[in-house]
Amino acid sequence: MLKTMLAAGVAVGLSLVPAQAQDSQVSYESALRCGAVIGFFSGVVEEEDMDLANQMSAISTVWFTMAAVRSESEEQMDADVDRLLNWIDGEVADKVEDEDALDAFMGGEFDTCSALRDAAQEEFAETEAMIAAEDAAEDGAEEVE
Repeated sequence: MLKTMLAAGVAVGLSLVPAQAQDSQVSYESALRCGAVIGFFSGVVEEEDMDLANQMSAISTVWFTMAAVRSESEEQMDADVDRLLNWIDGEVADKVEDEDALDAFMGGEFDTCSALRDAAQEEFAETEAMIAAEDAAEDGAEEVE
């Protein structure tokens, strides 16, 4: 699921660059990290709450798209996502026995991403709209075929 979100983000992100990306407080690394963290946890909650997982997946795709417009190459972005996923796996594995520590880790990551989203809400909304438009265009093309 995470690779699908990443691929969608890269495809849209590399073809469309929001004007706000130039002046944003969101860096490549922070957008990528938020995409990876939220995408990772969307997979964790998938079996328990598919609606929440889908919402998290959509948010993750926006973050990956925002990272893609800042990325130097798709190959580098793939490597960076793999590095982040290994880091997240390690953090979760280290804290799996300590629910408070795991909650603190997750809460801290989500708080950071929420604050970044608030700081770049115009770019986030524009990116979200671009993804929706791209999805609608693809859906329309599929109906024609």
